[in-house]
Amino acid sequence: MGNVEKKGGIYFAKTPEMLNALIQEPLFPLLQSLYPTPEVGIARIDGAGEERSAYRFVPKKHGVLNAIADAILTQQPYAIKGWFLTRHNPLVTVADPQKMRTAMASLDLIVVNDIYMSDTAMMADVVLPESTYLERDESIHLHHGLVPSYTMRNRALTPLHRTRSLHEIVRSLADALGFSHAYPWKTMQELRAYQAKGNSALLESLVKRGYVQATIPHLFLREEASARAFCERYAHVEPRHVLEMFERRRKTPSGKIELFCAHIEKAFEGYGVPCAVDMDVQQNYPYTLISGKSAIHTNGHTQNVPYLHALMSDNPLWMHPSTAKAHGLRQNDTCYIENEIGKEKVKVFLTEGIRPDTLFLYMGFGRQTPLLPKIDRKGSSASKLLPLKTAPVCGAMITNTGVRIVRA
Repeated sequence: MGNVEKKGGIYFAKTPEMLNALIQEPLFPLLQSLYPTPEVGIARIDGAGEERSAYRFVPKKHGVLNAIADAILTQQPYAIKGWFLTRHNPLVTVADPQKMRTAMASLDLIVVNDIYMSDTAMMADVVLPESTYLERDESIHLHHGLVPSYTMRNRALTPLHRTRSLHEIVRSLADALGFSHAYPWKTMQELRAYQAKGNSALLESLVKRGYVQATIPHLFLREEASARAFCERYAHVEPRHVLEMFERRRKTPSGKIELFCAHIEKAFEGYGVPCAVDMDVQQNYPYTLISGKSAIHTNGHTQNVPYLHALMSDNPLWMHPSTAKAHGLRQNDTCYIENEIGKEKVKVFLTEGIRPDTLFLYMGFGRQTPLLPKIDRKGSSASKLLPLKTAPVCGAMITNTGVRIVRA
């Protein structure tokens, strides 16, 4: 449609590598990788990025979280004995937590590092307490966009209760397990200097401000005016060289932008081109249950924070008045929603802001967390009604499902 690399359209990230190659000078800092990534020669349990796998098109760095429960229970592609989870709570964020709980209960070892005792941490054999974001220094993060930017979190206060940052936890475990040689840094200061390759100017700016953005004109590779503005800053670069970058070969079979992918079509018939695929999420149930997030809470993390809990301490089920009338329900009544996966007790919230055939729950409630008393067994969880199924090609979790309403 002509909108790629045009102002207001889709653009490719302007990475430091790309800009340095264009300018032919190392003006934009490159960051050193912090952790070794050895090739272990063992199949991934989710098959992400591996040929002949159902998830071969999923990037390895993302993976398929919702494939873990089945891998544990079936012991395929091999027996799984333990799980190390960092700031992750699959018993709240992944579909069918009942199945996930069964899978986790079969493991020999579960290690969780987190800032609070989540549902998953309650099942752990070992909990490694992590500092909150206000208490920890972190590494440098590179963000790609129209211009590169760098961020670095600096702690506001000394960590309480002997907690540590994830970097410090990983480094300590490496020392204990005899892998110290794989980590060329010991302290956070050394880690940052190693990552920045000794770029003291970048480090000083990040310590002072926490954020550094390259001061260059926004560059669109198919806008002559944009190319000229960029070349005014870097006089030795010609506009034609900027425009030619768009024509360079891409990481596709044809080397061009592809709207149709024969590779995907061969593996998943009907998915080779983006299209509206007919997916019946209701599965013959009368209502579709959907879920979402609130502007008050961060995912499923903050429901026990006193001030935020005071603002939103529950998650009643959104229901259209006509739907409620059909079931003899009124505002604040309780009922059940159920399907073959599970059954949840809910409180009714009437609103005309939802379709009569649809029901809605905010996520992050319906927890089993005795050490977080404000939210333990409060509210309802849509995850407990979601089937542990994945979308073709991308491996995404299905987040809508069919349910029926049952009077309490």
